[in-house]
Amino acid sequence: MTEKVEVSGKVLTIIIPMYQSESFIKKCLDSMVLGRTDLEKLEVLVVNDGSKDCSAALVQEYVYRYPDTVRLINKENGGHGSAVNRGISQCRGRFFKVVDADDWVCTQGLAKILQTLEHQAGRADVVLAAYRMHDIRDGNMEMVSCGRDAAGTWTGLCGVLQDWGRYRRLLTLHGLIYQTEFYRTQDLQLPEHVYYDDAYFDVVPAAHARRIYVSDTVLYEYRIGDENQSISRRNRETRLGELENVLFQICETLEEGQTLSEAGKCYWYRRTASFVADYYATALIRAENRRRGRMAARAFSNRLKQENRKLWRMSRLKYFVLFFMHVIRLKEEHLQALFRIRERAGFGYRGKKSSRKSNSR
Repeated sequence: MTEKVEVSGKVLTIIIPMYQSESFIKKCLDSMVLGRTDLEKLEVLVVNDGSKDCSAALVQEYVYRYPDTVRLINKENGGHGSAVNRGISQCRGRFFKVVDADDWVCTQGLAKILQTLEHQAGRADVVLAAYRMHDIRDGNMEMVSCGRDAAGTWTGLCGVLQDWGRYRRLLTLHGLIYQTEFYRTQDLQLPEHVYYDDAYFDVVPAAHARRIYVSDTVLYEYRIGDENQSISRRNRETRLGELENVLFQICETLEEGQTLSEAGKCYWYRRTASFVADYYATALIRAENRRRGRMAARAFSNRLKQENRKLWRMSRLKYFVLFFMHVIRLKEEHLQALFRIRERAGFGYRGKKSSRKSNSR
């Protein structure tokens, strides 16, 4: 295991896992160029995961121009999770944020987040920041935020669970900022050589959070609509086994993590159940090979029943609904409409309906 680097005077480290990203990396890095005072507080750590293109040479130009801010680590290919693991072990910031190389940040938002982390949110285990989704297929943009009335406030996992519709879309790689020592204390290693390691990143560390600071500053600019992305329909189907692998690695952490609070366990179950539902949706609705998808869903359900019966029970209704949709050949647009209806119902902590109206769409 790579020896961990001590946290230094840097406020925030942005970790950029990079593989074959020469078409995107300049835009990503340009978005992080701030004024001199802010650059002194920022570390940009690019982890080159065995790229064969010119992306590392492009990053090296930024290392020369901003030697106190930009660092490049070259390593053998091990997948996205491997690059994030290396970055976390080597980062010097009090907080860290993962930004994929084909995405970028809002430059003004980054400057504002640095101030927030240095002053208001210094005691936080987790900071939630808003982000924008940019669909390259049609140019549409959507902002994901907790809403202005929750901005600048403190909460915990109980508050998150009680207002799940408000917070759940921020509890992703795109919205999460972790305090470095809080994360390192858990001694976690993301799954390597697989897609969907971000599911582990969203569930396992956050389930231990006690102090969560909520910001409405837009930081992450998330590019979607590319068929090469893990969230594309093609990759979801072909890499379904990798999602299964990650989900059962997540299940192992609950067996080991007996120190979780009641709210932490509830968060763990609810967030993991959402990924289980996505597995079923891919196998039963998105898969072009319907027979293979149906067999995969049944086998996965049987294994889940054996390994975590509570999670299996929580996911059983969605499995039956999706299986029925599979039988009558409904398409994904019908599935999305169904999920939106449920989200707008605002179910909160322990399945009780939240007293606050959900703003998720």
